[in-house]
Amino acid sequence: MKQKKIMAAMLIATIAMTSVPVLAATGTKTATLNNAQIRFNGGAVQNIQCYNIDGHNYVRARDITNNLDMWIFDYKNGKTGIMVDSRKPAEIHKPMEKLTQRTATVQLKNAELAYNSMVSKAECFLLNGRYYFKLADFAKASDYALDSEIAVVDHDARAGIAEEPIYKSFDALDVVWNNDTRMIDVKRTTTDLFKIFNDIREQTGNPVATKPAINDDRPKDITSNSSNIETNNTSKQEPIISGFENFQPQPPLTSAPKEGEILANILIDKSKGAYLDENLDYPNQKNYTIPYAKIGPIGQCTWYARARFVETVGVSTLYEEYWSGAVGEWVDHVQKNNISNVRATTDPYAIEPRSIATWDTHALFVEWVDYDNNGKPVTIYFTEANAYHQGDMKEGRYYPDFDGKVQTYTFEDFINIKGCGQFRGYIMGK
Repeated sequence: MKQKKIMAAMLIATIAMTSVPVLAATGTKTATLNNAQIRFNGGAVQNIQCYNIDGHNYVRARDITNNLDMWIFDYKNGKTGIMVDSRKPAEIHKPMEKLTQRTATVQLKNAELAYNSMVSKAECFLLNGRYYFKLADFAKASDYALDSEIAVVDHDARAGIAEEPIYKSFDALDVVWNNDTRMIDVKRTTTDLFKIFNDIREQTGNPVATKPAINDDRPKDITSNSSNIETNNTSKQEPIISGFENFQPQPPLTSAPKEGEILANILIDKSKGAYLDENLDYPNQKNYTIPYAKIGPIGQCTWYARARFVETVGVSTLYEEYWSGAVGEWVDHVQKNNISNVRATTDPYAIEPRSIATWDTHALFVEWVDYDNNGKPVTIYFTEANAYHQGDMKEGRYYPDFDGKVQTYTFEDFINIKGCGQFRGYIMGK
């Protein structure tokens, strides 16, 4: 099944996006304790505790990711959902706590299920601090992320903007239901993105890349909780990310920008649009410039702030944990780890142009700062995404004529932006 998807993407060079899971009725539901027989990666069959709602089993997200050795992060920014990263190992492998509550009244909600930074929609509920999802939605989110990754590889190979794919392989999640045995097989399946890249390069007459002797895309020594990261006096050197080798950042501004001006160069051709569908579920990856095509998930405030930082400062620290963890932890992580190309401060008055400002649940990019005669910040010029969307605008979507516009706030209003939680600090280049 996966091979057919890969061949289709290679031959016709289009994005074969899988459907985002169809969401059923949400609201107050009665969940009944149940067991599901699941075999992970061909191993022994396990009885995984779950809850049944309207004939569908909802499993604890960590029961799946722990058994497949995948990293997971619960949203802590007021939204509902989780992030799963198959490129990072699970932090904890011990069995989950035994469930004893026979029935529970839960709120079934629409949520985000982000797999390797690509966001899908799914139903879930939160019970006693644990998220429960349907296994089928895990598989659909994985397929969607894989198809998106193949589309990026296809684009990079044909456009000649990279010498090799940003990731050499993609570990997806495959779910198969056996109706006869009433058992579910859940497996990690690996797709060779390097081979796809080279096959497309050969088709277009471009030279193929040499595969490294060791092909392991997983970053090493990464944890998802910055409080557990020990201080290291040795600078952590940023890896060179494929596609950024010859990237030239924008020069610094020489004067304050105009309000409403868009400084970021995000789309290659605005007439081709930012999405492939009217619902804005499938980004037109081929039409995004570096770095906006390589940093995800597209449309989020963190996507824009990180990509704008790369576009102006030239720093592409994509593997560091603080980029994928909660935005409120980024500054703390930078301060505890001597990273070679970035620095951070929690001093609100230490604001500088071309920096990322962070709060508990928001990140934006500082373009310019007006200071008074004593060097105190007076007016802040900034740009952002996924904020103040109005009317029919969806959250988590990029709108080319709205997001990224220059705004100005007084320093006091800037630090106390409403709805973002506590101010955390700034991340700047060294």
